[in-house]
Amino acid sequence: MKKLALALGGIALGACGEKIYKGIKNTWDKLIFKDLITLRKVIKQYEEIEQIYPSYLNGPKFLEFRKTHKYDAEAIHNIKDHLFSDLKKEKLIQIGTTMEAFMEYSDKYLQDDITALKISWRFCAIRLKFDSALLQLQDINKIV
Repeated sequence: MKKLALALGGIALGACGEKIYKGIKNTWDKLIFKDLITLRKVIKQYEEIEQIYPSYLNGPKFLEFRKTHKYDAEAIHNIKDHLFSDLKKEKLIQIGTTMEAFMEYSDKYLQDDITALKISWRFCAIRLKFDSALLQLQDINKIV
């Protein structure tokens, strides 16, 4: 009888364990999915700004400034390879570098330019989402 009770208890525990595992996995997948969607939206918003203001983001002085700008890309490099290919990681680094460099560049050289100020504010807003999603993905990466 004891063996039967132990066997049934083991089966019940196994069934509960499976449900608990699935619950945790579903929550996990939703978190990752949410942050990937956020990054896709950020990329889309960035590309829209790039199309609307090409003269600002492709100006020779800004491009020269951006080259020397040191962007901390560690969070992007630490994202799991199965989430992003190297090409996508490079795109995210380019976006991060451009946003950060432009905000600094416009502060120094385009202080009285209303359009540059608008671009900086938009970059500032999407940069918050960008960094937040990257940090979430990096934290998930540490746990996995």
